[in-house]
Amino acid sequence: MSAALAAAAATVAAAALAAADAAIQPDWMTQDAEQKVVTLKIVGSMDHANGTMNFNGYGNGEMTVTVPFGWLVKVDFSNGGFGALPHSLAIIDPRKRPKLQGGDPAFPAATTIKLVQGLVPGETDNFEFTADKAGRFLFWCGVPSHGQNGMWTNLVISRSARAAQVTVKGKEKRKAEAPSAPRPLAALASLATGTTPPPPLLAMNGHDWAALGEQEKLALLRGFLIGAAWAEKGRGKAVSPEALEALRQQGQLRFVFVPELYKARLEDFYFYRDQRRLPLYEALRRIEAQIRTDNRPPPDPGSAMPGPGSETR
Repeated sequence: MSAALAAAAATVAAAALAAADAAIQPDWMTQDAEQKVVTLKIVGSMDHANGTMNFNGYGNGEMTVTVPFGWLVKVDFSNGGFGALPHSLAIIDPRKRPKLQGGDPAFPAATTIKLVQGLVPGETDNFEFTADKAGRFLFWCGVPSHGQNGMWTNLVISRSARAAQVTVKGKEKRKAEAPSAPRPLAALASLATGTTPPPPLLAMNGHDWAALGEQEKLALLRGFLIGAAWAEKGRGKAVSPEALEALRQQGQLRFVFVPELYKARLEDFYFYRDQRRLPLYEALRRIEAQIRTDNRPPPDPGSAMPGPGSETR
């Protein structure tokens, strides 16, 4: 490909991207072009968007923050707590395969504390780094399965940019439409319909489960239960975690028990029953069915007694 043709292709691609994205001027970003410093206030789980798996209300790459090459990037992170789950933030390189948990920072110290464990709702942390590598990077939540569930957005370090900017996809569309079950929760929605969920989240099996820490397992299950409840009862409406918890206590959800109970049953199922190859979603289905069977009231002894003249076999 000639240089002229390559430049033309790049121009067309940039134009298409600009047409698809809308520039915004958020109050959570401030910059000093003279000092070459940009400050970003990033809130994890700010609202219901993407099943609460979002940064500042955006997930699945819906937001792109562009920063000029060489600038100092300051990040103030907080867990908004909308989904009552722990969250973290790291700047990672998408060319390296993202991990199920954690992540290797693309820039020195470009990560919050407790990357895998996550910061609890209301907790904050900050970090800064120099944008001395050009290209596309990701804002990524390192809590197990959160990034794979869509808790990521884009960071572009540009040699041609002269100021920091933010662009988003589908902003006006999302304002006009009622919230629906998010795309990453399609796997969880399939639990309500009985179809097989796609990878990567629920394709993890007992071997993947064993690699998680105790708190990571509970965090994963809490996210799973909230997502499954959202997919089952959300039906295009914004359902708060409190409302979902009330439905769970009323026995109106498919998965009605607490994360600690599922965790204990999973440990028994995977290791004592040697079912490590079975996917997590299938293990949870079987466990749920077994728990419900175990909790059924025993039949009335009188109803089981043969009547006069009846035979027993």
